[in-house]
Amino acid sequence: MDCYQKAIAGNPNLAEAHFRLAQAYKRAGENENSEREFQIFEHLRKSEAAVVEQKRREVRQFVVVLKNPSHALEK
Repeated sequence: MDCYQKAIAGNPNLAEAHFRLAQAYKRAGENENSEREFQIFEHLRKSEAAVVEQKRREVRQFVVVLKNPSHALEK
């Protein structure tokens, strides 16, 4: 558990570290700590997914503009 806690201390936004720590707490019978870490993991995972989706939209828009530059001029 120490390595996951150190990783999180270094970067609290590491979703994978929160997930692994939650699993370690669960195996140790520390259900309250496990649940807290799973909640943090879920929050971070959703945030990461939103960022990825936004980047995908930006790439799609860029590709459309490259395929048909006249669309960019219409705006």
